[in-house]
Amino acid sequence: MKYTYILTALLLLGIWACKKDDDDGTSYVPQTPEQDDADIILYATNDTVGLDLGLTEEDLIPLDDGVYISHIEEGIGDKVANDTTDILVHYAGYYITSGTSFDNTQPNQPRLFSLEGNIAGWRIALKEMKRGGKAHIFIPSRQAYSDGNRHFTVTLDGFTLDTDERDNYENGLIQDYFSNNPDEVGTAITDTANVYYKEVMEGLGSMPSLTDSVEISFSGINVVTMEERHSGENGKYLLSEMSDCFKLALPLMKEGGEALIYAPSDRNTTDVDVLKYSVTLNAVIPVEE
Repeated sequence: MKYTYILTALLLLGIWACKKDDDDGTSYVPQTPEQDDADIILYATNDTVGLDLGLTEEDLIPLDDGVYISHIEEGIGDKVANDTTDILVHYAGYYITSGTSFDNTQPNQPRLFSLEGNIAGWRIALKEMKRGGKAHIFIPSRQAYSDGNRHFTVTLDGFTLDTDERDNYENGLIQDYFSNNPDEVGTAITDTANVYYKEVMEGLGSMPSLTDSVEISFSGINVVTMEERHSGENGKYLLSEMSDCFKLALPLMKEGGEALIYAPSDRNTTDVDVLKYSVTLNAVIPVEE
């Protein structure tokens, strides 16, 4: 995958952003586009739920398919070019019916993800934003999660790095984790892959080769948000078909051993987050001759 990104702030990430949460205490009844539009305008301009956005109808810029944007800060440079752009954002999401927040990033911990993997309303609105810009985005249900109209405040911290810049950025996230967790510092497996390895307990059995199958137990967390990406997973895998971080790290382990593996997004199972894996190598199963 080829990346073209330019960061305006070395803050972070990483989720997956804009996750769906269905429980705002109300039951959604599908509405016509006209009703959605009226509800969005009322919410944005009349402080119906106590958020006090301070907007007038003239502040709302209509976009395609019922989406509205209102710029808080304009930003600089070019706008987001297309759906395949990777973006780095801080955001908070609210139900328009109640003003209840259903998802948000933490200060200094923006999320990094591809725009094409997001809801249609984000793909429409983010293309109207520039680096460093901040905006209110109002999205009708049909362009969000089909269970109610949504409001987001979004800060576009940056977008589009080339591969080297992305590697440097994500390696910096791993180094930040090591700085905060000195007992877990790993060693780089190669000079270029940005995959790190720390043995926790040495095993007593054989070491796998790429042609072997392995039985492993593992969990994984985002090194910035500490959110779980894998929890107590167990399985048998052909090592040559696993993610790069496992191809590099598991041959360093002995059967019965435990280790930590740190991997950037393009070397792990998510292709989105920078992860720390806790891995136990339960068995090595040599390929049958």
